[in-house]
Amino acid sequence: MKFPIDRRYIAVQILKVCVYYILALTFVLLFLKPKDQIGFFGASLLACITIYYGLFFPANISVKNGTISFKRTDSYEKSEIKITDITRVETTSGLYNTVTLTVKSGVIYHLHPRDVKALEKVLKQ
Repeated sequence: MKFPIDRRYIAVQILKVCVYYILALTFVLLFLKPKDQIGFFGASLLACITIYYGLFFPANISVKNGTISFKRTDSYEKSEIKITDITRVETTSGLYNTVTLTVKSGVIYHLHPRDVKALEKVLKQ
């Protein structure tokens, strides 16, 4: 079963990337003064978009065969957890939907599915 990521979460992440990009670009253009500023802007924007979408863009959450797999926000690798290892499931709805999973080892994962109730129902079965 696949659960898409909340669009509001994606929008917030894209907004954060844009703000960090603008800050870095401002720093480079003000202090380092590259010779071809327009070329630098274009190349760095392309690199920023490629890195974000290729490595860090959140992927769908999938539940199958007793495991849940998802891509963490701070990593480009997929994480897989056995549903039987999950000790606590909490849901919150603020700016965007969040499901907080606590596993037996004490690690806490934050997932951001579009349909929180459906994911919570599947995990508690």
